[in-house]
Parts: sequence; C-alpha cells; structure tokens
Amino acid sequence: MEKLRIVYFGSGAIGIPALRSLIHDPQFEVAAVITRPDAPAGRRMELCPTPVCKYLTDELAGTATLVETESAEHLADEASEDRILVLTPAYVKGNKPLQRFLAAVNPDALVVISYGQILTNLILNKAKWPVCVHTSALPKLRGASPVRTALLLGFQTTEVCTFLMTPRMDDGGVLMRRTIEISPDDNFRSLCENFSLEIPSLLSETLAGLASGMISPQPQNENDATYTRLISKDDAWIDWASSAGDVCNLIRAFTPDAGALTTFRGRRVKFEMPAESQDDSFSGGAPGEILRVDASAGCIEAATGSGAVRIFRIQPESRPWLSVREFVNGFSPRPGERFISDAEIIAARPPLVTRAQSKDSARGEPGKIAGTAKEGWGRADNG
Repeated sequence: MEKLRIVYFGSGAIGIPALRSLIHDPQFEVAAVITRPDAPAGRRMELCPTPVCKYLTDELAGTATLVETESAEHLADEASEDRILVLTPAYVKGNKPLQRFLAAVNPDALVVISYGQILTNLILNKAKWPVCVHTSALPKLRGASPVRTALLLGFQTTEVCTFLMTPRMDDGGVLMRRTIEISPDDNFRSLCENFSLEIPSLLSETLAGLASGMISPQPQNENDATYTRLISKDDAWIDWASSAGDVCNLIRAFTPDAGALTTFRGRRVKFEMPAESQDDSFSGGAPGEILRVDASAGCIEAATGSGAVRIFRIQPESRPWLSVREFVNGFSPRPGERFISDAEIIAARPPLVTRAQSKDSARGEPGKIAGTAKEGWGRADNG
C-alpha cells in the first residue's frame, strides 16, 4: 500500500504526540510541517519557537530541516520521510510561495492541529483531504477556545473530533469522534494532556479510513451549533457573586497558565488548583468575604453568591506561588476581610458561548482550534 503523504499544520504542544505518531507510522509520510514563526514569550518577552518547532529541532534534528518559505518550492522534491521540511511563514492568507510549495509537495492530506492562523481555500484545495482536529463535541463549542470554555461551563464530558475543513469555521463534515471525560480534578493543562493522548490514534484511524474509503464525512447540524470566543485576561477575574461551583470552574480553567484573579487589601492575588466548593446550602458572609482561615488544614474559606470555596494555593502580586500556610504566615489574613474583583471588567465580559455566528466566524477561521496555554492570550486556546 502506498504511503499517505501529509503536510502538518500545527504550533501547540497538544498536537506533538500526534505529529510524533504520524512521523513514525509506516502508513504515512510527513513531508513538511508548517508552524508559526518565533514569537515573544515569558516575562522577558524573548523570541521563542513554537512547541512544535522546538520538538522538531530538538528531537528530530537529523530529519527536520528549517527552510525559508520563499525558497521552499525549489526544495519540495527533497521532502521525504527521511527529510521533513519545516516552514514558519509569518502569514498564510495570500502567501503565494507557500501555495506553490504545497502544490509542488502534492500532499494527499493536510493535518491541522492547533495551528493558529486562517487557512483559506487556496491552501485547503492543495490536498484531497484537509483534516482538522477539534477539541469539542461538534457542532457544539466551535471556534477558538473549546477546552477552556468546557471547564468554565463545568462540563463533565466533551469530545475530540476530526472533520474535513471548509472556509467556514469548524463546520465541515465530521469524520470520527471520541468522548473525553472531564473529572472534577481536571484543569486546563490536564485536560489538554488528555486530549493529546487521545488524538494520535483517532487521527491515524481517520486518515487510514479516508484512504480506504471506509469512512465519509457526516454533516453537522447547524441548529445545534454554538461558538466560543477568544478568552482574554479579563475572563480570569473571579465573580464572587456567582456560585461556588462557578468560581471553582474558573480556577480550574486558568490553572496553571494564568491563575484566577482577584484582589486582597487592594493588591492583585491569584488562585490555582486545588480548590473545593462547599454546597449551596452553606450560608455565610458577603461574596468574597473570608469566613475561615484554617492554617492546620492549609486552606482559606471564602463566601460566594451561593456556597463557599476553599483555597489552598495563592500568589500575591509580584510574589511566587505560596501554600495557604505560607500565605497566612506572611500576610495574616483575618475572617471578615474580603477578596474583591473588578466589577466593571466582569460586567463588560461578553458571553462565553453564542449561537449566532460573528462576522469573523462567517469569514471562517478553520485553522484556529484548541492549543495550549503557551500560545498566549488573543489566540486559540486552549481552549
């Protein structure tokens, strides 16, 4: 059987196990990898390669070759299972050298996982099967942030799907899907890891099924479609007037990359997992009020609009993460003091999920799917 020739589009760490599996699977030949260019990251804002690029240069230094997009067309004949060409174009839309390169490589399939740029028809039509991996139960949670949104909404299960891309956002026919359980202890990182472990076999079965003709795309029901938006730093602010369960879900969704945000004594503090919610029958103080400081148990209990939350890890502004025991020793929080969040920011936040397509969604962003926290704000998540 002839090998299926693949060009992989991806930037986020969530897709690395799948890329590794494709490279080492004798059914497939990964001819090229397209990833985003180096971008500023960290406190020092130093230029860093994408997780995918770092994986290729660190682990496959003898196989992966970084080439300039403008000259890649002339190297297309050299792409093979023994030499993977790696391109980092600054943009994709209207990039004619990239289009010519893809035409010269002539892949059977494009595979897109957490790439982070728009792919138009001029890219998608360069392969028979433009396959995208999306981390939600399509048509639910289309768009930029399905992983983090599932945590924010308290979902107990979600899915990972493969589908054939179209110019519209995440609306192509679904090829295969698998259920992903979400445990109460899952946070953004652990849920992304769960997806990354499930994607390789799902993708392999999808590509093999397409090649053999054993699977075909199933249309999505547009009446059930919902859309997530890009998550921003403003979404990390805790709304203490919400329920204890919602506060815990927010903490889960922003662990460990950002932390859930509030203020204490006028200065910002962050929380991360673990956190526990007390049931709605609990009655106590005003939202955000510290009800109990239990240094022996290592937790602070704070009231919400319904129930209470127990906090175990906290990061004061300009300080490292501390256990509550360390925080108590250094700051001596007292019952009756309050955690207070920015009410204006919370009130201005748009809904997490909508049914009507936005103007951007109508144009279509098929490449902007679940990624990782390392991709930064203003891009697809993570979620």
